Amino acid sequence: MRPSDALPHPADWKVQPIGKAVEIRRGVSWSKDQEHEQSKPDTVPVLRISNVQEQLNLSDVLHLSGITAAAREQKKAGKHWSVLVGSNGNRNRIGNAVYINQDSAFLFASFLLAAKPRPESGISPDYFFRWLTSAEVQSRLTATAEGSTGLSNLSHDFFRAMKIPVPSPAEQERIATILDAADATFEHSQQAVEKAKSVKRSLVQALLRNGFNISGKLDPDTKTNFHPHIGRFPQNWQVHPLKTLAYIGSGVTLGKDLSGQPHCTDELSLPTCFGVFSGAF
Repeated sequence: MRPSDALPHPADWKVQPIGKAVEIRRGVSWSKDQEHEQSKPDTVPVLRISNVQEQLNLSDVLHLSGITAAAREQKKAGKHWSVLVGSNGNRNRIGNAVYINQDSAFLFASFLLAAKPRPESGISPDYFFRWLTSAEVQSRLTATAEGSTGLSNLSHDFFRAMKIPVPSPAEQERIATILDAADATFEHSQQAVEKAKSVKRSLVQALLRNGFNISGKLDPDTKTNFHPHIGRFPQNWQVHPLKTLAYIGSGVTLGKDLSGQPHCTDELSLPTCFGVFSGAF
């Protein structure tokens, strides 16, 4: 099996070469004086490699001025296009892609490519994106990346020669729908994990500041003391220098005092000098 051959697939699926079935566009180039951090009446937003993550990341968007109407149309990251990394210093990023699922004014930068199945191919854009981002296709694009000066580039010849297995339109839709549902479940799980982490951080802060009352519940009205280096803690807790409770050692750092004595002027050693607090157990 050659690297460009189609992935294993049912016998009744058709196979088409990417170069014939898919339209591929290169991104827009610009000069430094065309860049703007904020949107202006004459600017247009542009997607860069940093925006192509596991999902489209729009936290840091650059805006360009002086882009012609023709370039805005030809280099637009339009609906149903897959935008993928074409050049990068990290070889593993070659071929990474995001799917544009709604109309937008975004252009895509020159180190990116945009790809979309031609209407006559019978390939749905959703299904193409799922094929493109499959683990085996991504590994092939990484393995065949070209370049030897610290910058790896997608092999256009190899990409165009790759063959995509094509099921019926109804089966393509079902495949995309199932994978969309799996993505949604994964995203909800991630959100739940982040919420749990936030709750834990708040709980740690509350426990170390207020402790428990007699009934074993958090008591926001607990009377507290304040230490300039430790912060607030319940009045009935004691404070002990950490060096009296535990052995503290560190590795050798060049240019540092190797006497082993803590330096209370060093911010990193403040807990050693000023201590920790403890409650009743």
